[in-house]
Amino acid sequence: MPDSALYYAELQFDFASEKKLKKYMASALSAKAYIHYLKSSYASSLKLYIESLKRYEEIADKNGIADVQIGIGNIYVQQHNTKKAMEYYSKNLKYYVDNNDKNGIARMYNNLGRVYSEEHDYDKAIEYYNQCLSIRNELNDKSGAARALGNIAYTHNFKNEFEKAVEFFLRCIEIFEELGDKEGLANAYSGIAHAYLRLEKFKESITFASKSLQIAKEHEIIYEEVNASRTLYQAYKKQGKIKEAMKMLELSTRLKEQQLEKNNLDELLKLQFKYDFEKKTHADSIKTSEAIKVTEARLQTQREQLAKERTQRIMLYGSILFLLVFAGFIYNRFKISQQQQNTIQLQKNHLESQHKIVEQKNREITDSINYAKRIQTAILPPQKTVLEYLKNSFILYLPKDIVAGDFYWIEPTQNSILFAVADCTGHGVPGAMVSVICHNALNRAVREYRLTKPGRILDKTREIIIQEFEKSDDEVKDGMDIALCAISNNELLYAGANNPLWIIRNNELIEICADKQPIGKFDKLQPYHTHVVQLQKDDTLYIFSDGFADQFGGKKGKKFKTPKLRELLLSVQDKSIPQQKEILIQTLENWKGNIEQVDDICVIGIKI
Repeated sequence: MPDSALYYAELQFDFASEKKLKKYMASALSAKAYIHYLKSSYASSLKLYIESLKRYEEIADKNGIADVQIGIGNIYVQQHNTKKAMEYYSKNLKYYVDNNDKNGIARMYNNLGRVYSEEHDYDKAIEYYNQCLSIRNELNDKSGAARALGNIAYTHNFKNEFEKAVEFFLRCIEIFEELGDKEGLANAYSGIAHAYLRLEKFKESITFASKSLQIAKEHEIIYEEVNASRTLYQAYKKQGKIKEAMKMLELSTRLKEQQLEKNNLDELLKLQFKYDFEKKTHADSIKTSEAIKVTEARLQTQREQLAKERTQRIMLYGSILFLLVFAGFIYNRFKISQQQQNTIQLQKNHLESQHKIVEQKNREITDSINYAKRIQTAILPPQKTVLEYLKNSFILYLPKDIVAGDFYWIEPTQNSILFAVADCTGHGVPGAMVSVICHNALNRAVREYRLTKPGRILDKTREIIIQEFEKSDDEVKDGMDIALCAISNNELLYAGANNPLWIIRNNELIEICADKQPIGKFDKLQPYHTHVVQLQKDDTLYIFSDGFADQFGGKKGKKFKTPKLRELLLSVQDKSIPQQKEILIQTLENWKGNIEQVDDICVIGIKI
C-alpha cells in the first residue's frame, strides 16, 4: 500500500509542478510525508511536511496548514515526544474551535486521547475520547462514533478493566453491524475477544476471535488476522486443545511474516519469527520428553560408571580426563547459550515494539482511506439528487483506479434540469485533478454566468479551463470530452464535445452527433452547437464516456467497440431501467474476464 500510494503522490506532485499549481504541490508533498511516516522514515517525513507547510503558508491556506501540523504532531507521538505532539495538537484544536469546525475538533480530541494513552494517563485519554464521541454523536457521524467507542474500549483493555472494555466493544459492534463496516467489525471483534480471554471466558473469546479472523481473511486485513489468530492460539491453549492451538500459532506466525514483508521490515526479524515459531511449536513436546532424556542420561551415566569400574587404571585416568574435557565443553556451551538467550530476548522486545507500531499504522491507514473515499465522491451528485431530478434513470459509474477522470454532473435551473457525463484527460490521480478543474468550470458557467443552453455553457466552460491552464508557463492541452443535456417538459437540448447523445425510439437508435473538438485548447476553436429534440413517451436517452466501448476482453482480447454497445442497448429495451444497469454490469464483467479495466466507465440512461 505505501509504495503504491507514494507512486500516485509523486505523479500528483509532478503534474502540479508542471502546471505551477501551488495548492496541489503542497497537497502532494503532504501525502508523500504521510507515506514516509507510515514507513517509519520520520526524518524524511518531517522534511516533506515542512516543505508542504511553507507552500501552504505562501497561499495562506489555513486548512492545509492545520492538516500538516497534525502530521508533524503524529511524528512526535511516534518518537514518544508527547510534549511537542501536545503543542501541535493544541494549536490545531484552537484553530478548529475558532472556526467552529466540529469535525476537526473531534479529530483533535481523538489525537489528544492518543497522546495521553501513550503517556499511560488512561483516564485523561478516556476523557478526550468521550469528548470526541460527544461531537460525533452531535454530527450524527455513526462511523466516527463507533471508532471513538472502540478507542475507549481499547483503553479499558490497557487499564485491565476488561468488563468495561466488553461493554464499550458491544456498543461499538452494534453500530458497525448497522453500517456494514467490515473492517471496523474485524477490529472490534478482535478487541472484545482479547477482553474475554483476559476474563477467562474462553468460549466467548473464541467466538469473537473467529468472527474477526473470517472478516479479516475475506478483506485481506493481515494485521487483524494476526491479532485474531494469536488470541485463538491463547484461548485454545488455555482450554487444553493443543492441536487447534498449534494450528493458530502456525497461522499467526505465517501472517506476521507477510506483514513484515508488506511493511518492508528487516529480514532478520522474519528469521526471528521463524525461530519463535519453531521454539513455541516444540515447547510442549520438549517439556514432555525432557524428563525421559534426563532419565536416559542418568542410566547411561550409570552404565558408563560400571564399565569404568571394570577397566584398567589407565583407562580410568583416560575417562577422568575425558570427563574434564567434556565438562569444559558443557560450560562453554552454557555460556554461549546464555548469550544467545539474552540476544533473543532483546530481539523479542524489539519485535513486540515494532508490532505495536504496525498495528497503529494500519489502523490509521484504514481511517485515512475511508476519509479519502468521502473526499473523492464529494463532487458527485448525491443519490438523493439523482432520484429527485432524474426519476426513472440509472448511473453506471466504475472508476479504473481509486480516483477517476470521468464524472457525472446534475444541476437544476429555474426552467430545466441539466445533466452530463464528462471524460477528462487521463485517469487516476492526474485525471482526477483535471476533473476537479473541469467540474468547477462547469459549475461557474451555470451558477456564476447564469447560462442555460448547453452550447453556450460548453463555450464558457472551455474559456474558463483555457484561462486556468494559461497560468502555467508551459503549454497545457488537458481538457475533457462531454455530453451535456437540458430537459424541460418534453423538449431536450443537447451539446457535445466528442461524446454523442443516443436516443432509442421504437427500437431504433437515433444518434445526435457531437462537435469534433474537446473542451480545452484546439487548433480551430468553434462555438458548440445546441441541438433541439422533441421527446416522445418511452424514449430512452443514453450519454456515456468511451470507457465501456474501449474495454478489452472476449475470447480474442479485443475491444468491446461502439457497434457492440449499440446492439447491447437495443437488446435491453424491453427491460426496466434498473434491469438495464444490471445487464450492462454483467455484460462488462463477462467480457473483460481476468483482463484489467483499461479506463474509467460512466453511463447514464433515462426513460422518458
